[in-house]
Amino acid sequence: MKTFNYFLIFGLASMFFVGCQKNNDSVGEFSGYKLLNQYSNNYVTVQFRRDMLGASVDLPIGPTTQKINGANTSLRGRLKWSSENSVLISSGNDAIWIPRESILLIQISE
Repeated sequence: MKTFNYFLIFGLASMFFVGCQKNNDSVGEFSGYKLLNQYSNNYVTVQFRRDMLGASVDLPIGPTTQKINGANTSLRGRLKWSSENSVLISSGNDAIWIPRESILLIQISE
């Protein structure tokens, strides 16, 4: 019985440590801004979320539409860097910081 208790404690402890271990090879580790940073200095088109632009209408709007009723829904420039909270692109002489929550998608030109 004593051996069984030790085995049970060891088994539970090993499950706890294995379950709490961070897996660096997971897809999530390579997604998002870490993946996007490999495209630094490439031209990108940032499509903004339509609801953030006040353009959430009943009409179907394609994700790569450039304008809605004459208003721009995207911005093009060179990707400078990206973080978990924002991206920075340069367009002409301007550096433009864009918060992540306002981005619908980022199209990368290679």
